[in-house]
Amino acid sequence: MGEAMEIPFNLLPSHKAGFTDGIHFAQEVCDFTVEYEKTAVKPTQSTLFINRRLMGLETANYPSILRPVVESIIATRLDEHIRVSMGYRKPGIALSSLVASSVTMRKFILRYLSLPQPDFMAVKVLDAAPDPYTGRYAVKEWLDNPWYVKPTFLNRWGLKSWSVRLFGTGNVPTNNGPFRDEGYSINAIGPQIMENKGQAEVEAIFEKFRKRDLPGGCLFHT
Repeated sequence: MGEAMEIPFNLLPSHKAGFTDGIHFAQEVCDFTVEYEKTAVKPTQSTLFINRRLMGLETANYPSILRPVVESIIATRLDEHIRVSMGYRKPGIALSSLVASSVTMRKFILRYLSLPQPDFMAVKVLDAAPDPYTGRYAVKEWLDNPWYVKPTFLNRWGLKSWSVRLFGTGNVPTNNGPFRDEGYSINAIGPQIMENKGQAEVEAIFEKFRKRDLPGGCLFHT
């Protein structure tokens, strides 16, 4: 994908000598990304604005009294340079220790004390296939507003819907509501004014890719 997008990899240490395998390549990309973030990611007006909007999405449906706590918990899970760029103070040692212990305990329980979950119990954020009648995908979870979520009985009257009504935005999935309960298609996602725009340009890009001699499959095993 990187080669198809014409992204150069010449800044990676092993670019000239070659990569041993996929793990070697991925590790160098990861290391480069982290080092770049440490030097380039700084608190600016734009990053602070985006952070406030993202955090608003995350906490919109929590009781107002809990939102500062939720924000602090999220801050404990961020790398130091990301946290600073987003304008958060360093969480206290008590909260950081509590969150870290909880995450470690959860990992242990899921790995050693839990049975494998059947497929129907898996958490699915998005339908695996489009609706056979409409050709659209439905979203299973939502943060602030239920965009593309079907108004099923559980989505409208389940525990989450009541929590949203009592503490959050009050917006739950409804038939013919403002949040596109019919689902979405790739060509029509986003603001209504932008629907179906850019399709010709995307097709031209794909056609260009088809004509290029791009390697398929794993680059490190032929």
